[in-house]
Amino acid sequence: MQDESELGGESTRAHEPRRRGLGKGLGAILSAPAPQIGVDDRVLHDPLTALPNRVLLDDKLNDAVAACHSDDAPVGVFFVALDRFSRVNELFGHQAGDDLLNDVAARLCASRRRTDTVARFGGDEFVVVCPYIGGEEDAARVAQQLLDEVARPTSVDGVEHQLTASVGVVVTETGEPPDPADTLRPDMLLGNAALAMRYAKDEGGGSWRFFEPLMREHAAARHKSRQGLRAAMESGDLVVDYQPVIDLASGTLISELAIIRPSSPDTDAPEELGALAPSVWELLDEAEEAGLGPSVARWLLDTTLCDLSLRMKASPLPDDFRLWIKVSLGQVTDPSFLESLDELTAKYRLAPAVLGLDVREAPTSNLASVASVIDALGERGVLCSLDDFGAGPSNLDWLQQLPIAGIKLSPLVVASIDPATDDRPDDPGASDDTRVGVPSDDGRGGALVRGLVSLGSALGLPVVAQGVTTAGQAAALRLLGCEFGSGPYFDGLGSAPHFESSATTFAHARAEQSERVAPAGNDGLWAVPGSPNEAPGSTSTFLEP
Repeated sequence: MQDESELGGESTRAHEPRRRGLGKGLGAILSAPAPQIGVDDRVLHDPLTALPNRVLLDDKLNDAVAACHSDDAPVGVFFVALDRFSRVNELFGHQAGDDLLNDVAARLCASRRRTDTVARFGGDEFVVVCPYIGGEEDAARVAQQLLDEVARPTSVDGVEHQLTASVGVVVTETGEPPDPADTLRPDMLLGNAALAMRYAKDEGGGSWRFFEPLMREHAAARHKSRQGLRAAMESGDLVVDYQPVIDLASGTLISELAIIRPSSPDTDAPEELGALAPSVWELLDEAEEAGLGPSVARWLLDTTLCDLSLRMKASPLPDDFRLWIKVSLGQVTDPSFLESLDELTAKYRLAPAVLGLDVREAPTSNLASVASVIDALGERGVLCSLDDFGAGPSNLDWLQQLPIAGIKLSPLVVASIDPATDDRPDDPGASDDTRVGVPSDDGRGGALVRGLVSLGSALGLPVVAQGVTTAGQAAALRLLGCEFGSGPYFDGLGSAPHFESSATTFAHARAEQSERVAPAGNDGLWAVPGSPNEAPGSTSTFLEP
């Protein structure tokens, strides 16, 4: 174990409030095996890596905070989580995973100071504690060095691996904090660092983030939202919204999205946190965790097909009309999904080809089985598109190996190109370069959209930009080569954007065991207060005043 030139800086006297010398780096990876631990130490050390476990980590962190607080010096806490490490276990086995975890542990220990602590928090997560760190600037350098160490290629059983990590960073305040008994508690510091790590991971991984107090408020709001989702599913309080997909060049309606949501969304989130309404993917993830995935999928198919049947009785649909439904990978690969699809399309006398499925990329070790399901859907005429593209990491395997029919860009990608414009074009007939909100330089967000559209074009796949909220975004997307868009800006242009679903709620569907037959009449489902009763494929456009 080294005493100098380590994570927090050069070795100094115990009470020196600042430590420097971070530029010397982390040092070489330890080649020696993890140290052996005695029987008496096992209760305090991780059996795989021999690092301190969470029990000993709490003691070490408590001691570090107490010493630094008395000397008015900061402590740096770094929460390190490996990105997508579960894939290693799935593809190469748990022994390979254990070998890699030992290697990572050695790397993190390679340059620690005598006063630093490296602990295994659990699974693929580690914690590094650096007392007397030189403030946030030094902490930023340490965080980047930790990332660099993890990212060094390594070989296990002849297979080369290059891992990435997400790091959350907390630096304690100097001086007397408002509530030292609370803000300096080890569990609070670890929780804050873990929360910052989660933000880094959600941004795609391979990066670090400082903790910010607003993150905790945001997390509390998210937790409340997820609890609401779980309660909504268990009570059956779910509904389906229909959102139009628009040809951005002509403004005509080409298809619709069916989006599931709680019927009573939570609106108590702090305004400064932005829109916290749960996404459809959060809801579907919660459904999977609650064991309700197949039930929710069947109810969603039943609801949308019944609604579509009613609408077709009111007015014929264009031959090329397709209703897209967002479903999770777990739902669509469940054996019951194809059975429900065949049963319900026969029940409502609809061709399966009227449906399309939006599926988000998810970790899987068997793309071949996913491909077989998509092929089976394709035999029925049901297309599958890759949804939420551009949000988080993507290894492009899905585009390369699966028979995907289109790409749906994440609303996060669209939001990056025009954050300022709120108004629709004053002159719908104006040329592209004079429309409201079209940026003169599309910047990095626009460059990303242009690149993703070019990728889709090269693969022969249509690209739909989701989450369009402004005229500026719609016009900019046209300039960037994107053909299709959907989002709140186009609301009111669908065939029946606000009608009440004929299937009522998930609770009603779960309670009814008998077959439900779609009513023969329209029952006013096309009537939208204050708007004409337009059928899908009508010639009206979003460009009309």
